[in-house]
Amino acid sequence: MEKLPKAGLVAIIAVVLLIIVILKSSVVIGAGQAGVLFKTLGNGVDLENTYGEGFHIIAPWNDMIIYPTRQQSISDKMQVLSVNGLEVKVDATVWYMPEYDKLPFLHQEKGRQYESEILLA
Repeated sequence: MEKLPKAGLVAIIAVVLLIIVILKSSVVIGAGQAGVLFKTLGNGVDLENTYGEGFHIIAPWNDMIIYPTRQQSISDKMQVLSVNGLEVKVDATVWYMPEYDKLPFLHQEKGRQYESEILLA
């Protein structure tokens, strides 16, 4: 009888640790998104694979960085001078979407904030 509580405590701790590992290892990538795997104990960004929509299991020490892959837009209003010196108002819209297969390279070279570094600069 005395060994039963100790075994129960060990079982509870094991179940809690298992749940933590499963929660940390599971990644769900939503519709219109793709993932890039960063291997903490490996070579960094996995340049060979882009992870698509759905449920994925990764090592608990790795990180999955999720990017939107749908077409997006950025709009801007500008006042510019024409050749003859008149002020002209221009509304510009840029449509963009990252290339799915090259997403790991985008993450490695520009990072998560690529929109502000490339498009808004």
